[in-house]
Amino acid sequence: VGAIKTTATFEVTAAVLTTINITPADKKVTAGLKESLTATGVFSDGSTVSVTDSAVWSSSDKSVAVVSNAKGAQGLVSAVFAGKTTITAAMGGLKGSTTLWVVAPKLTGLTVGPMNPTRKAGQNVQFYAMAVFSNNKTMNVTGQAEWKSSATGIATIGSGVFQPGLAKALKAGKATITAAYSGLTASSDLSITDPTLVSVQVTPAVWSMAAGNYMVFQAVAIFSDDTSQNVTYQANWISSKPAVATIGNQGWGQGGGGGWSSGKGRLVSAQPGLGPGWRRRLVKRQG
Repeated sequence: VGAIKTTATFEVTAAVLTTINITPADKKVTAGLKESLTATGVFSDGSTVSVTDSAVWSSSDKSVAVVSNAKGAQGLVSAVFAGKTTITAAMGGLKGSTTLWVVAPKLTGLTVGPMNPTRKAGQNVQFYAMAVFSNNKTMNVTGQAEWKSSATGIATIGSGVFQPGLAKALKAGKATITAAYSGLTASSDLSITDPTLVSVQVTPAVWSMAAGNYMVFQAVAIFSDDTSQNVTYQANWISSKPAVATIGNQGWGQGGGGGWSSGKGRLVSAQPGLGPGWRRRLVKRQG
């Protein structure tokens, strides 16, 4: 029996794109942050290839999130506002989609500034509070925070609608300034040094009298904490024209001036430790 042969003809065609998958799927992204999505094409022969750069991307709700088609940034999602949107990648008549959830940022931290400042008694310092969120953004919450001072006799701090965060240094010492906001707290130490001498005031400021008479002056030191102190007996008194008027500089005669002849002179009280710029000069008129 002879051999029997048969033949068959078949055609091999290229694999075709059947599905587009987007990963990660059903992703949650915090508002203000970005997320990169990848599109993978699945072909009829079971092979896969990335089609992220060749697909056309879109978002069903751009108020929630937008997705980029820019070269080099295809599939990059920018989360805008809390909500839900569908992200789609389209290619060759096929589409692949995933749901993207945008969640509101969470409060993750609280900071206070300036950190550990030093002021002199009588001075003020404005503190601020910054809320830190999970999207790496910050918000000034100075007016919403609750402020407290650990030592109100040393420094006070405004809170609520009345000068929030404004600390007033009262006297030398240290006070911890604390801000509280949404269950979080942050603190800064305020160090206060002794007040400084601001000026010396002499009274009477302007005077006149007949030659041979006597006038008593008083010197008062004004400090940075708005306090004052009589320094008549600690001050150094000077007359610019001793021939016209003298000024006492010892014991109970300190600050006492006498006129000897007609004319005009200047009497100066200088507080020790102050430069010439702090001197208060007074004019004496002789009749």
